[in-house]
Parts: sequence; structure tokens; C-alpha cells
Amino acid sequence: MKPFKIRFKTLQMLKIFAGASMLIILSLIFIFAGFIQDPEGELGKKIFLIALQIFGGFSLLFFVPLVLYLFFSIITRRPGFIISEKGITDKSQLYAAGFMKWEDIEKMTIGDKHTVTFLSIDLHNPNLILDRAGFIKRLFLKSSEFLSSNQVQVDLSRLAITADELVKQLSLYSRGKFNEETITETKVEEWNI
Repeated sequence: MKPFKIRFKTLQMLKIFAGASMLIILSLIFIFAGFIQDPEGELGKKIFLIALQIFGGFSLLFFVPLVLYLFFSIITRRPGFIISEKGITDKSQLYAAGFMKWEDIEKMTIGDKHTVTFLSIDLHNPNLILDRAGFIKRLFLKSSEFLSSNQVQVDLSRLAITADELVKQLSLYSRGKFNEETITETKVEEWNI
């Protein structure tokens, strides 16, 4: 069976691209503001401007890769989520989980939080994604553990598919392992998002 590819919603990705681009401009303003120092000025002002530069630099480290990722995703129109007979591939965000075999997946849940629908995927081995990630991706994933207790979360609002259609495709490709009965809806209170 041919893999089922789910594309990004172009308008949604353009909005994120525009927002991230604005934040890059703001980060550059912070960096350049640090160079506007009065050599005889007060120490507190100098420390504040240096702190602005550091904050701008760290912001650039996050937002530039994000904008590049979004730019190439929009231009190439590559799929954000792929379902195949071997498993699923999550490419829905910059530091997405990547390929997960059906055997590695323990359970899936679908739920809404702040008007966004998420597909949560729990793996048998909680460290599977971290173990195969590079240094930067591992660092980002470790820092995002504070925001979510779920191992993999796919923001369905970015993808051009409804939750019901996604469940049908998951059921078809997993040969019934994950279907309407096994993919549960989660109460948002149970999620640590």
C-alpha cells in the first residue's frame, strides 16, 4: 500500500513564518541596541544592554532555524505527517519525532487544548526519540519535557486533515491495531500541556 501523506495547511504555516520572521527582526534590534552604549554611562544601563544582546542572540538561535524550516516546508510542499504500513513519520515541526514503527507505539490519544487538537503518541520506550536525536534536537526535546508529559505530540491544526480522517487512516495502515476504540479522546485536565 502506498504511504498516506498529509500536507501542511499553507495559511497556518505562513502565519507562523510571519510571526517568527518578526521575532527575528526584534532579536536583531535587541542585539544592535546593545552597541548603542555611552562609554561614560551608568553601569546598570550597560548591563541591561548587554543582557538585551544575549537575549537577542539566544532568540536568533531558535528563530532562524525555525524560519528556515518553515520556508523550505512551504516552498517544497513536503508532507508534515506520513502514515505507512511500517509506521508513522512525524515531520510536523522543527524538532519532530521522525519515524516511529507500529511496534514501538504503545497508545495514541486525541484531545483538544486551547482550541488546538493534538495527537499524542506514547511509546513503549520513552527514550526512543531522545536516543536517536542529535545534540541540538535532544537539548530542545529535553527542555520541552517541562511543557508536556506526553512523549510525542502532533499539532493537528497545522495539518490538512481532520481528526476523524486521521483515525481512519491510522486504523487502515496499522491493520486495526490503532482504531476508533483504541485511539481514545483524552480529557484536557489529564494533559500537562
